[in-house]
Amino acid sequence: MLYSLKAGISNGAMEKTNRYWFKDLFIIFVSGALLFLGFAFARPLANPDEGRYVEIPREMIASGDYVTPKLNGLPYFYKPPLFYWMQCASIKMFGYNRTSLRLASSLMAVVGLCLTYAAARSLYGRRAGWFSACVLATSVLYYVMGLIVTLDMAVAVFISGALFSFIVAVKKSGIFRSVLFAMFFVFMGLAVMTKGVIGVLIPCAVVFLYVASGGVSGVADFFRKIGRRDWLFILLGILAFFAITVPWHVLVSIANPSMPGSEGLFSKNPQGQGFFWYYFIHEHILRYIDPSTSMRQEPFWYFLVLAPVGALPWILLLPRVVKNTLSGGQVDTRQCRNDFWFMALWIGFVVIFFSLSSSKLVPYITPIYPAFAFMLGVWGAKAWDERERLNIKVENYILSVAGIIGAIALVVAFFVLKRKPIDDDVIAFAWYSVFITAIILAAISVIALRYASNDNSKFWKIAVCGVAFLMLTININAPMGQRMCSESAADFVKANGAEAPLAIAFDYGHFQDFPVYMNGLVMLIGEPPIEQQFGWMIEGDRHKNRIFPDYKSLEAALKKHGKIWALIMDRDVPRLQKMGPLNTKTIYKNKRVMLVEISLKDAR
Repeated sequence: MLYSLKAGISNGAMEKTNRYWFKDLFIIFVSGALLFLGFAFARPLANPDEGRYVEIPREMIASGDYVTPKLNGLPYFYKPPLFYWMQCASIKMFGYNRTSLRLASSLMAVVGLCLTYAAARSLYGRRAGWFSACVLATSVLYYVMGLIVTLDMAVAVFISGALFSFIVAVKKSGIFRSVLFAMFFVFMGLAVMTKGVIGVLIPCAVVFLYVASGGVSGVADFFRKIGRRDWLFILLGILAFFAITVPWHVLVSIANPSMPGSEGLFSKNPQGQGFFWYYFIHEHILRYIDPSTSMRQEPFWYFLVLAPVGALPWILLLPRVVKNTLSGGQVDTRQCRNDFWFMALWIGFVVIFFSLSSSKLVPYITPIYPAFAFMLGVWGAKAWDERERLNIKVENYILSVAGIIGAIALVVAFFVLKRKPIDDDVIAFAWYSVFITAIILAAISVIALRYASNDNSKFWKIAVCGVAFLMLTININAPMGQRMCSESAADFVKANGAEAPLAIAFDYGHFQDFPVYMNGLVMLIGEPPIEQQFGWMIEGDRHKNRIFPDYKSLEAALKKHGKIWALIMDRDVPRLQKMGPLNTKTIYKNKRVMLVEISLKDAR
């Protein structure tokens, strides 16, 4: 009877714990969705990335070809299609609108919050899970990347899922451990299908370094602890990895083979090459080691500076976390050393790997922030128990002053950004929101400053609210930092009707959103951009009636159609007129964005 009573209490406690799991994840998911998607409707698409990563799935839906990604009708082999498929699903479910087009990327950011919560909670309790999720949601670079349409957030979350699955698995037992070992491979498969080989390279490298460095009591001991059931699930995970990754790579290779005249797999010459060469050799090897191929060069220290900046404002606490983990103190996290070492290897490998690359872009280091949030969240949960006597006055004062500086910076940024061409409605909206939010943020910072030296509990509640408010401010006013887009020109065409075929002149990257708004391919005057040169090389003949790299081809099109309406930047109008004897008439203008009617001059 006593045994039954204890069992009943244990089962009841377990059920209550499980309810908290689902309740917490539900709250995190809903609040995260509001944080990342709440103002998605207020921002036009940001070129080039958002226009590109919406246009590719739009063309998939229009053509029915979900194997070969295409941009402006040309094969686009830069990345695998999983994220494009996610975009297709969102478009088919919710149509074309600003929120639905950002849904896949932003929801992946929210999934990242849930995974970070789950990992921290599994190892260190509910409070650690909550703190970790909050730190991640309000780390500036992670938040910004969660607002825009790119592949980088999705691959970061899948990589994080793989690494969190591993570190939790090695600390757990039973069927849960075995399933997590399998999920390690499943997440890697999803990461590979999002952005290629880094999806398997980064997780495997971090795990290898962790095991080899004695993070789990040595390599031999690690393998001895893996039981038969674990091996079975690892095998299932490997099979799932190949089931996820192999079919598409095979199908797209068959659909886009190399030509007989190609120089072979290990040549830098793209002539006659197919998908396999471009995807594996050009994208994964040449872009990494060859500066002339990458076209995105930055100094070696680029990510060494950017990584801590992206972790603001919580990076201010990192020195305290490191100190408490190495030598203890009021917040003793020495028992977390193994897990924190894993997170440090995770962060360090990603930063160094991309620092050595010839190709550097800001979003590349997004995968480090879940690991950073885990460490800060676990430390914060332990610090909360000592908050009444914890001496972190210096950090508190710095964070308070940073809030005041941030409020001033918002106003300064507004006046700086206002000098560049921006849509009038964006400026009008930002004028009020920037000043109102700056005043509120400054007020929150002053209130926090009052408690900085004597009440950690109140200070950190106010500070977290202030940081979350700042993130919303970034979301609301993001259009101030964007290029002028083609949305207003597309609205003009749809309202008045197009009297001629539509084209983009020269700067396709600036107007990658135009085909999205027009829901169809448009012509292109000038050479395709560098990122589309390979597709133009292998399929250019199919698009001679739509892409005009020189005056001769444009002249033939004008003789056929009579006139063309072209979207163009004002700076490029003289370039258009120099192509040959052309008439250009302005149909619509929005500051630097123009829609011009092009026709041939009378031969007389």
